[in-house]
Order: sequence, then structure tokens, then C-alpha cells
Amino acid sequence: VYNNKGNTLKELYRFDEALAAYSKAISFKPKYAIAFNNRGNTYKDLNQVDAALADYKKAIFLKPDYAQAHRQISSLTTYTASDDQQQLMKKLIQEKKVPKIDKSNLFYALAKAADDQGLFAQAFKYFKKGGKLRKECLSYSIDQDLSFFTKIKYNALLLAETSLTYRELNPTPIFIIGMPRSGTTLAEKIISSHPDVIAGGELSFWERHGSKIVTGETDLTEDFLSHLKEEYLLELQNITSNHHFVTDKMPQNFRFVGLILSVFPEAKIINMQRNPAATCWSNFTHFFSSNGLGYSYDLKDVVKYYHLYRDLIRFWDKSYGKGIYHLDYEKLTLNPEPEIRKLISFVGLGWSDSCLAPHHNKQVGRTSSQQQVNKPIYQGSSEVWKKYESFLKGAFDEFF
Repeated sequence: VYNNKGNTLKELYRFDEALAAYSKAISFKPKYAIAFNNRGNTYKDLNQVDAALADYKKAIFLKPDYAQAHRQISSLTTYTASDDQQQLMKKLIQEKKVPKIDKSNLFYALAKAADDQGLFAQAFKYFKKGGKLRKECLSYSIDQDLSFFTKIKYNALLLAETSLTYRELNPTPIFIIGMPRSGTTLAEKIISSHPDVIAGGELSFWERHGSKIVTGETDLTEDFLSHLKEEYLLELQNITSNHHFVTDKMPQNFRFVGLILSVFPEAKIINMQRNPAATCWSNFTHFFSSNGLGYSYDLKDVVKYYHLYRDLIRFWDKSYGKGIYHLDYEKLTLNPEPEIRKLISFVGLGWSDSCLAPHHNKQVGRTSSQQQVNKPIYQGSSEVWKKYESFLKGAFDEFF
């Protein structure tokens, strides 16, 4: 019960209470590996790396085949050839009794370990094997998304005809969208460094409510959209009581731009754009905890999905003109200040020098990019995929 209470409090961003609940669970059951892993996840969200690692290592000490804990350790560790954890993971993937999803976690952890040591051929093999198993567990086919995107565009006109009227909001939502792993976390860190903005993180509201609406499975009326608006504003008000702006950094909200602008004509929408090859590679090499990103586990799928994303963004641009601001990740990292000034101006905020130092922003963000954005803005991350170019067999050639 205390472990579950910790999970609930963590979802509510009540991290200190969550830590206390996990610790209470452990006091009742000192060999409870799950509670150690979950407490480690909370420390990781708080960027307390040493405490997180200690809990993850305790979890695998108690349960050596705890695959999720192995993968979490890999995200916080720089491996050398002498690291004993690698040998344990290699032994586990050979065992028939280990479930597919656990083997997938282990393959991604081994890929990270191989990458750290410059063993790129080995790492690529592990990424492929981990992705294949994850895709099988999700029963994913790219046809699912091809159909979904077609329906979105088909039903977009009806949404536009049912739009609500503009009115001032408090708080006003700032939507940061784009492909996952495109730099949306950095954009949120920059914007929420402003004293008038609070980071909402990756809110699941539009994912929960939007899919049936944008595919035409729900009857649209002004009353329905008004109710949707009030529900979402209530969710934002639960995040803040004194900030005028709240960020919603769910990248996949790019699928719901038509719906969002029908409900919130006053909303600020920022589309994060990054080098396509870098974006696709980062998706392919990442194990997402969400089950909704099945495209990312196969190179051909991820390239096709990127084209779906880019085509839909162009469609929204034609429909909504200047309502979407496109922020270029490479330009942002190369020349931060002018790009940040333009971004803050678009949002409608007065200037604050704090926006130039997002790594000092102490607001908690719960994404896989958390460790990177706690560093000063840096260049070069979009070149990482080139280490693997010889293994890709031209998968990204069409982007150049």
C-alpha cells in the first residue's frame, strides 16, 4: 500500500511525500526490490543521481533479474570493460525463462554499455534486438499510425468549424510539441526559467481525450468543447495558483494541434524541430516507458513516422498560419541568446535573463532528457548518430 501511495504521490509531483512513502514500504519489507526501484526513479526525477543509483543497485542485489532497474542504472552510468553488471545482463538474456519485455530492457542497457566503450557494432546489434522485442510486445504495425494520421487530416475541417472564441486565460497554456527526443525538454526548461511560467511537464490530457475526437468518433458541439476546455484548465490550475503561464511538454500533442487551437485559440504552440537523422536515431535507440511510441523500435518505421509528423506539421501550418512557432534545435544550441529572445517574445513574456541559464532552473522535469538539460546548453548531440552511419545501410539518406 505504501509503495502504491508513493507511485500516486510521484505522479502528483509531491516528491518528498513519495520518498517518505517508499521508505515506509521498505521499513515494513526491507527486501522489497520494487520499492527500491521506485524510490530510485523519484531520486532520478530530482536529479539526485547518487541516491538513485544506490537504490537501483539495491534493487538488483535483491532481485538480480530486475531488468527495469538494470536499464535505469545504464542511463546513469558510464561503463568500462570491467563492469560486473554487464556480465550479469549477458547471462540473463541467455535464459529462456526471462520474459520478452525484460530481455528488451536488458538489450537496451547492454547497448548503452557497448556505446560507452566505443563498441558501436555490438551496440547497434543490441539496439536492434531490444527494439524487435519491444515492438513484438506492443504488437505494433506502422499501418496503425498511417490510418490514424489520415483520419486526423480528414476530420480537421469539422474541428475548425466548431472552434471556440478567443478569450484571455489565466493560466495560459504553452504547448511544446514535436517528435520525441527533438529537444522539447530543453525548450520547456528555457521557458519555465521565466518567473511567470511553471513547467507542467508531459501532461497526458490530450492523449486521454483527443484520439476519439480527432478521428471523428465523438460528436462535436460548442458545449462539448467548452466542457473540454474547463477540464483542461482545472488540470492546469492544479499545477499552479500564481503563475500566468503553464507549459505542456507532451511532444505527441503535435497530432492534436487542430483540436487544441479549436479549444484554445489563444494558446501558444511551439514546434521543436531537430535534424531528422538525429531525431530518428535518438528515437530508435531509446526505450520509452510509454506504450504509445511503437514506431520507434524499427529503423524503417521511425523514418516513415518522421515523414508523417513532418507532413502533419505542414498541414497545420497551412491551416493556422502564424499560430505555430517553429524552434530550430541546432540554431538554438549554436547561437542561444537571439533564439531564446525570439522564443520568449513569441510566448508574450517580458524578458528575463534567467531564460539564458536553463540549467539553473530547479523545476522538476520527468523525462529521459533530464540529465542532459541540467547541463548548460551544448552543441554536438545531433552528430551522435554518425558514429553508426556505416551500420544503417542508408536508412537516413533521404533526409540529405
